[in-house]
Amino acid sequence: GAAFYFVDISLEGCELQLLQKDGVYLMEVPRPVSRMVIPTGGRADVAVRCRPGRYTLASGLHPGASGTFNGNMYRNPHL
Repeated sequence: GAAFYFVDISLEGCELQLLQKDGVYLMEVPRPVSRMVIPTGGRADVAVRCRPGRYTLASGLHPGASGTFNGNMYRNPHL
């Protein structure tokens, strides 16, 4: 069968605002989110606001919070 992969995106230190999922705008926008979990083939539009500085766009099992970082944003070994 087909593998189910997803990206679990976080950008610690920045504000994420979800605007739409799979091309459909939400009833109330923007929606504040701390992370985005997007399945294979899924799409999301997110507004991002960060203070000046350097940030790491991370994918993994609660990156940053759990200390786990998955450098390959297209495969999560924790599944």
